[in-house]
Amino acid sequence: MDKNTAIAEIDDMEAQRAAIYKDMLEWPRGNAYSLDTKIDVITTYFIDGSVKGTSRKTGVPENTIDYWKRNAPWWDSQLGVLRAEKSAEYTARSYKIIEKSQAELLDRIENGDEQILKDGSAVRKRMSGKDLATVAGITYDKLRIEHNLPNKITGNTDQLAQVMNKLLNFRENIEKQAINGESVRIDDKPEND
Repeated sequence: MDKNTAIAEIDDMEAQRAAIYKDMLEWPRGNAYSLDTKIDVITTYFIDGSVKGTSRKTGVPENTIDYWKRNAPWWDSQLGVLRAEKSAEYTARSYKIIEKSQAELLDRIENGDEQILKDGSAVRKRMSGKDLATVAGITYDKLRIEHNLPNKITGNTDQLAQVMNKLLNFRENIEKQAINGESVRIDDKPEND
């Protein structure tokens, strides 16, 4: 979600909340409960989930809460706003977790995992190729999902066969060079030029 969409959603929630609060003030006529009390009751109910617990915590009788729950035109709307707000909070926290995790993961990729030796000193050990492939694969798949792109191999198996043949030919060429005594260096860290 981009910034403008998030702002529009917040504005929409604020407009909904204002309309709901107006309904809360006007319904029912002659109601002895203030807007703040009604907001407290429905918020407590949203968190607690029970009329009995809400009554105990707010001091509003169970039969009043039950009546509001069944008849108040604002009850379901306000619960919807509360759910939307909580969902937005979870989404924001989730993005924060993802960003921090990505930063930590990038550090591990660039500098390796920190390991504590028996003497208590810390060293960085490079990630294995298997771990790097796993990270790259998962990241690639999630990015494709985020952009609504397919994230699994489908379609033309001939293309896969061609790629496999190219890899087999590459391996045969490397083996031939090694057999002919040519120097072949294969490792996971390229030499500096």
